[in-house]
Amino acid sequence: MRTDVLELLSGREAIVSALPPSEREYNEYCDFYKLNLEDGTLSLFAPFDASVGSSVGTDSKYGSGQTRKAVDGELYFTSTTGDYSYLYKLKKDGTISGPLTKGSACDSFDISGGHLATCEFRGLALSELFIDGEQVTHFNDWLGNEYALSVPEAFSYTGTDGYEIHGWVMKPTEYEAGKSYPAILNIHGGPRSAFSDVYYHEMQVWAAAGYFVFFCNPRGSDGRGADFGDVDGKYGTIDYDNLMEFTDEVLKRYPEIDETRVGVTGGSYGGYMTNWIVSHTDRFAAAASQRSICNWVSYEHSSDIGHTFVLMDLGGNTRNNLDLLWKQSPLQFAENCKTPILFIHSDEDYRCYMAEGFAMFSAVKRNGCPAKMCLFHGENHELSRSGKPENRIDRMAEILSWMDTYLK
Repeated sequence: MRTDVLELLSGREAIVSALPPSEREYNEYCDFYKLNLEDGTLSLFAPFDASVGSSVGTDSKYGSGQTRKAVDGELYFTSTTGDYSYLYKLKKDGTISGPLTKGSACDSFDISGGHLATCEFRGLALSELFIDGEQVTHFNDWLGNEYALSVPEAFSYTGTDGYEIHGWVMKPTEYEAGKSYPAILNIHGGPRSAFSDVYYHEMQVWAAAGYFVFFCNPRGSDGRGADFGDVDGKYGTIDYDNLMEFTDEVLKRYPEIDETRVGVTGGSYGGYMTNWIVSHTDRFAAAASQRSICNWVSYEHSSDIGHTFVLMDLGGNTRNNLDLLWKQSPLQFAENCKTPILFIHSDEDYRCYMAEGFAMFSAVKRNGCPAKMCLFHGENHELSRSGKPENRIDRMAEILSWMDTYLK
């Protein structure tokens, strides 16, 4: 049985977010159970087809905070619904009420003395503190006052698999009608996470540098239920199709984008997809693969989560289905890559170990493909979000320089 959350309700009971063993254990969401602390028995309390905690991505958070709390026998928790994360309440009768917040992303909260305090992103504003829904801090007003920001424009389309895909497009900050612009497709990690319209620093930097930026939540993303999020054994198939169809839609809706000057980037799972994309199509003129995966066979034994992640998310492991892992590995197709590609890794990243980047880098160099490897010393998987400021700046400069070289 997989258990994600344990919160005490009283001295005799606890709430457990758990999932009994199943063939789709990794991709299914956990339901809420009551745990009897006296005899250890579990009883289903409330079915729940969503995650516990916020999975809305941004590179501008200020650290982690409380995402669940039991108050008077009821459980308050954050969860991603659609493209946003909110606060919900699991009541004593087993029903779930909410959302209790209004922002784009509720990252953390506390309840005390009958008052609710939340830390939320609302619109393009950076995170602020709210008490009972009213904003009480303005630490980050300077951002909107001093800088022009690109507002994400949302649209949806129906993919060939029948699912509605949600995405956004950011215009260059100094956009002028009638001009032609380069663009960058950004792919989130996870894959069980979600993009939203919240402030994302790196994408604002790209927009300020004269790029259209577009991003979406393909199959595998969080917030849309277990069926939408299930890419078990399907990496590089339905998710790839969604991303290519999304790119087609963006180019159709925004003719100002020069389709010969489009780049692609992403980190972690997004880095994996970047590797997969450049080894399956030549439509992108440049790529930046960050903290990536290229070979599931090696990843199983080099990642801190490799043994469980590969089995649950790929549908097999090296002991029972080696061919399946290799089939979904970009390294197998690296000889097809012609796209100039930048690799960024950190030498203390044990989630996506640097060997994955070096392997793909070496493979595409054999093709004569323009490639560059940037290794950040003393950084880990969180470089882009909580790395040392000077290294975060250098990382952004490397990506922008690479894109400028091949897209401008």
